[in-house]
Amino acid sequence: MSCIDNPNAELQKMIDALGADSYIVRAVPHNPARSTYTVKHAAEMRKPSTGFFPDEIVKPDVIRKLKGINTSNCTLKIICKSMKYHYVTLYDVSQQELYALSANAVKPCIVSLVRVSKQGEKFYSVVLRFDQRKIYSSKYAAKVAGSFQINVGSKETKSLEEGIVLCGFVDKKSGMWVNANRAINQNCPTCEGRYDFFVKRNQVTVAAEKMPELNRSGSTFLYFESCRSQIIYKATNAGDKFDNDEINCRLFYRLQKENFTSAEITQYIEERNKPQETSDF
Repeated sequence: MSCIDNPNAELQKMIDALGADSYIVRAVPHNPARSTYTVKHAAEMRKPSTGFFPDEIVKPDVIRKLKGINTSNCTLKIICKSMKYHYVTLYDVSQQELYALSANAVKPCIVSLVRVSKQGEKFYSVVLRFDQRKIYSSKYAAKVAGSFQINVGSKETKSLEEGIVLCGFVDKKSGMWVNANRAINQNCPTCEGRYDFFVKRNQVTVAAEKMPELNRSGSTFLYFESCRSQIIYKATNAGDKFDNDEINCRLFYRLQKENFTSAEITQYIEERNKPQETSDF
């Protein structure tokens, strides 16, 4: 199990980067038989928690309490409460997925290493932040969060208030100390773009096209072509910026997960890029 030289500093970096008004702290037991519970101030024991203000959560007495809970085999997660920002939480994001996010102009405010597989593959907790809007804010913000969460990382949730693994403590699921490897007080422009896309799409009265169906006729080329069409459809609906190289990258990733070989995929791409022959009669 890895360790951190200065866990308090990692927590402070995380809080500074998130920039929320307050934080609800949840203790998630590693034992599935036990229930998740909210960590409260002593005065809140008989009422709903209002959470911890940024300067409170880093106080020595609060950190001591959190360390005790963490030691009792519970992962600590926080939910950001803000009048200014929305947050998208992604967990178990692979290195390849992290590269794909970066290529699509996604700028996280938090990136934390949370797991390393036996094969040495690294997986991360990623947090994206974007501004709240006065009109229909939560409705379309939830669509933004879901558009990321169903495609990247653990794919286990669609929520604007998914807990973020707390930096400076141990993620009991993996046994690793969690660092604020990248902590920047910034918004994500891709989230902003997706929000605008969902708002505009809602204003369009024309019925949306259905996603292209997969071609299962037995032709590998036609199956790959239909997969490509689906990728373009999903990217367009998500408001992603993409070009031919980005689509080919996503197609490669998808088909390799379906156990097609690199040679098969490369042959398809090369065949597709060949100039079409024409005949004049």
